[in-house]
Amino acid sequence: MWIRKSYNLGMDIKEAEKLFKKYRGSLFGMGYDEINKYREYKSLNISREMEQKWRKEIIEELFSSLEKEEDYHRRDTLSFSLAELIKQAGTDKDKERLLNSQDSGELKKIINEKME
Repeated sequence: MWIRKSYNLGMDIKEAEKLFKKYRGSLFGMGYDEINKYREYKSLNISREMEQKWRKEIIEELFSSLEKEEDYHRRDTLSFSLAELIKQAGTDKDKERLLNSQDSGELKKIINEKME
């Protein structure tokens, strides 16, 4: 008879950060897609301060990607993701930076409304 032992020690802080960043800070998305990992994540009781720090890191990573991206559809997707994160954890400087990166006046208006 074989006995299967589980050596899963649970999620550590590095794995939690990676998962958080995978979902760009969306706990709803994480819970919707990966309920078990979401439960493990929540069991770590990560502080809001740490999550805000990670969101700010995600904002910088997305800005870096946006600056390099040439495909307009991908740029729009990155812009909307940034707008949502800036609303949660960004600064006025981040908001201005995002608005200045947009070519279309109509898109600027939509993004500005999203960040309010």
